[in-house]
Amino acid sequence: MSRILSLTGLRKLPVLGLSLMMILLLFVFSTIAGADTIKIGLRAHHGIEQSMLQWEKTADYLSEQIPEHKFIMIPLVGLTELMEEAGQNQFDFILTNPSSYIEMEFRFGASAILTLRNKRLGKPYSQFGAVIFTRKDNNEINNIHDLQGKKIVAVSKPAFGGWRVAVREMLSEGFDIYEEAGQVSFSGGIQQDVVSIVRLGIADAGVVRTDMLERMAAAGTIKLSDFKIINQKKTKGFPFYHSTQLYPEWPFVKMRDTSSVLSKKVALALLTMPMDHPAAIAGKYVGWTVPEDYRSVHKLMQDLKVGPYQHYSEDPVEHFFEQYLIHFIVAVCILISLVYLTLYIFAINRRLVTAKNKQDKLMVSLEKRVTERTQDLLVAKEHAEEANRAKTDFLSTMSHELRTPLNAVLGFAQLLEHEAEERQLPQMQENTNEILYAGRHLLELINDILDLAKIEAGQYSFDFKPVPIKEVVSEVIRLLEIFANESKITISCEYEEDEQFEIYADLRSVKQILINIISNAIKYNHPGGVIDIRIKKQKNGYCKFTVTDNGDGIEKKLLDSIFDPFQRVTSRRDVSGSGVGLAITKNLVEVMDGEIQVKSTFGKGSTFTVLFKLAD
Repeated sequence: MSRILSLTGLRKLPVLGLSLMMILLLFVFSTIAGADTIKIGLRAHHGIEQSMLQWEKTADYLSEQIPEHKFIMIPLVGLTELMEEAGQNQFDFILTNPSSYIEMEFRFGASAILTLRNKRLGKPYSQFGAVIFTRKDNNEINNIHDLQGKKIVAVSKPAFGGWRVAVREMLSEGFDIYEEAGQVSFSGGIQQDVVSIVRLGIADAGVVRTDMLERMAAAGTIKLSDFKIINQKKTKGFPFYHSTQLYPEWPFVKMRDTSSVLSKKVALALLTMPMDHPAAIAGKYVGWTVPEDYRSVHKLMQDLKVGPYQHYSEDPVEHFFEQYLIHFIVAVCILISLVYLTLYIFAINRRLVTAKNKQDKLMVSLEKRVTERTQDLLVAKEHAEEANRAKTDFLSTMSHELRTPLNAVLGFAQLLEHEAEERQLPQMQENTNEILYAGRHLLELINDILDLAKIEAGQYSFDFKPVPIKEVVSEVIRLLEIFANESKITISCEYEEDEQFEIYADLRSVKQILINIISNAIKYNHPGGVIDIRIKKQKNGYCKFTVTDNGDGIEKKLLDSIFDPFQRVTSRRDVSGSGVGLAITKNLVEVMDGEIQVKSTFGKGSTFTVLFKLAD
C-alpha cells in the first residue's frame, strides 16, 4: 500500500501544480473576457495536461464557429471536484462520464445534448465498458471469484467505466468486491496509473475503461501480451477487450441556466464538424451524435445504490412512502399554485388586451372631440401604460421565481417515471407522464413570457449590423431539418436572386424569427407535407421572406388575433406550444423596422411573410 501511495503521490505533484495554474488562468481570463466566455467543464481522466492537449482544439473550434463567444476547457481530474464546481454554477457545459451526468441531471437540472463518437482503430464507437485484468503470469486469478482475498486497484470510487461498471458486473456474477476482496485501492484519477500498478505487481488485479490497454500498447507504454483479461466477453462490432456489458459513451451536457439558443448553436456546430478537422483528430473522435439512451446507466446506479439512487428500494411502493411522499405532496401543491398563477397572468393579459381595444376605439372618437376630451385621453393613456408596466414587471419577476420550484417538480416526476417504468406500474407511469407534460408545458410558457416581457420593457438587447440573410436561412434549415425528417416533411428553399445580399438587423433576433415561423410550419403540418421557403430582394429597400406550408391552416376568425399573446391556432394535444411565440416574433420584427403578415386557408395551409430592411 505504501508503494501505491508513493507512486500516486509523485503523480499528483505536477497535477497539483497544473491545477493551481488552471485556476489562476481561469480567474485572469474570466476577468478579461467577462460574460462572453463560455466555460466547458471536463472530466480529465487522462490527467490535466494530456486532457488539455486532447480537447483544447474542440473549444477553439467552437469559438471559430460561434465567434460572439470565447469557449474554454476547464479540466478537473477528480469527479468530486467536478461535481462541486458544477453545483456552484461554474460551467455552461460539461463533458463527463455517464454516471456523473446522471447525478448532475438529478441535482442540477443538467441535460445531454450530444453523445461522443470515439475514434478507435479508425472507426467510430459510441459505447464502452470496463476491463478487469491481471498479469499474464498470475496463475491464481482466472475468473471473477478468484479475486477473493486479492488486492484490487481502480482509478476512483465514482468512476464509471473505470470502476462502477465492473462492480455491477461482479455483483451479477454473485461476487461482492467490497466484502470479498482482500483490499480495494484507488490510484487518484488517472487510469494509466492503474495499469502501471498492476504491471509492477503492487496489486493483483485492476479495472480500467475499455480501449485503455489497447491505447497504451499503441503508444508503446505496455505490451498486451503481459496481461490477462478476466471474464472476457465478445460483442459483435466492438473489437476491444471488455469484461462487462457496454454502455453509452460520454455525453456533452448543457447546464440548466445555459440558454437554449446557445445550446442549439453548440449542438449544430459539433454535429456538422468534419471528421478530419484538427479538433476531431486531436480529440481522437469521429464526431458527435444525438443523445444516446442512458436508461441502462440509471439501472446500473439503481443496482449499486449510488448517486441519486443511494436510498433506492427494490419495492417501489415502500421506496415511494419512505422517500418521496412529502416531496410529491409538496410538488403537487406547487404545481396547483403554478396553474393558478398562470391562469391569473392569463386573466391579467386578457384584461389588458380588452383595455387596449377600448382605448383604440376611444382614440378614433377623440379625433372629433380632441379639445374637450384631451385630459380624459391623457388619463386613460397613463392608466394603460401604468398597467402595462405593472404587467411587464410582474411577468419578469414571476417568470424567474417560478422556474426553481417547477424544475423541482420535473425532477421528482422524472424520478417517479423511471421507477414506474422499471417496476411496470402503468397507472403510476400514466400519472407521472401527466405531471411531466404539464410541467414542461408550463416551463415553456414561462420562458416565452419572460422573453416577451423583456421585449416590451425594452430590456432585450439588440446589435444591429448587416446580416447575410441567405446564410442565416440555410443555417436555420439545417438545424430544423432533423425535426422535419421525423415527420417526413420536405423543406425546399428558393432564392430568386443569384447575388448575395444583406439585411440590416440583429442576428440573434433574425434567427429566432426564422426558427419560430419554420418550426410552426413543421408542427402544424402533416406527415409527408411540404414547406416552401422563398427569399426575394424588393425594390422598396426590403427583403421579402415567405414560408408556405400545406398543413392544418388557420380558421378565419383567428387570423385577426394570431399575433396576440396566448393565442393558439389549434386545440390538438399532440402540438406543444404556449401561444406566445408569434407574439414574440411580431415584436422582434417591428423593433427591426420590419413587417409580418399571414394568409391562410383552413385545412389547406398557411403563408407567413416577413419584410426585413435591406442593409445600405
